[in-house]
Amino acid sequence: MNSGEFGPRTPERPVIFLFPGLSGDHKEIELLRTGCSASFCFVSIQLPDWSRIDYSLVSLDGLISHCMARIEADAPCGPVLLAGYSFGGHVAWAVAAALEASGRRVGCLALLDTSAVPPIEKAPISVGRPIGRLIHAIRVNRIGTEIGRIMGAIIIRIQNKTLSRFLARVTPLGLSRDMDERFALSISLTFNLPILEQVLDRLAKSNRSSTFPAVLFRCVEQAPGATEDLGWDRHLARLQVVPILGDHDSLTNPPNLPSLCASFIAVMSDMHVATDAPVD
Repeated sequence: MNSGEFGPRTPERPVIFLFPGLSGDHKEIELLRTGCSASFCFVSIQLPDWSRIDYSLVSLDGLISHCMARIEADAPCGPVLLAGYSFGGHVAWAVAAALEASGRRVGCLALLDTSAVPPIEKAPISVGRPIGRLIHAIRVNRIGTEIGRIMGAIIIRIQNKTLSRFLARVTPLGLSRDMDERFALSISLTFNLPILEQVLDRLAKSNRSSTFPAVLFRCVEQAPGATEDLGWDRHLARLQVVPILGDHDSLTNPPNLPSLCASFIAVMSDMHVATDAPVD
């Protein structure tokens, strides 16, 4: 596992460990990281490359150990600030809980529109919908991207880990860059979805409420029935909810980004100041 550090560390720019979404692609939140780089030094936690390791040796606990080792290497002492988008929020929560259990102080856990109980769709395969999407892709000249998405989706449905590893190793397919990238993304999802299911199972069985400070940056556009705390209130005793513009996929889009960056900087700066205060 590797991490990418962005910007020099100074007392005025505290370090925040940043966890990506289910795809493992930090491009999803790169605009947030760039927009807040004057105020924070971000260390991006890269998920392990599932296509190059033995899947049988990987588990949620294994992922937590990888993340904690990276944090200990980059920040061996002092409180830890964590932030995660979507699935990254789930991993960050699990890591924060493990850090707290080990005696390490968690300065803040920031959840970027992460729901404690997200739906995991396992609907039957539909033939009509992929055909419709493929026809549309042909019309807009994005057939490579759509074929890659369909092939990746089939691999996800099959849930054959050996086949997934093999196909991940033989990519790129050489048909188009868009198709190769989409196919590789779908392969990554096959390995991250079981980890997500393990996190959700652990959340469902947990009766303990963590005491470290936490903030949920909650998109105002939510599915009907979504609660104010997105299910986190029972797990986080010191949860602050901050509304942000957009929905789950558009929170870093240009129209919403300035407001998100302003909220993130204001809240996390306050958390950092509070973290520096002596502990009673």
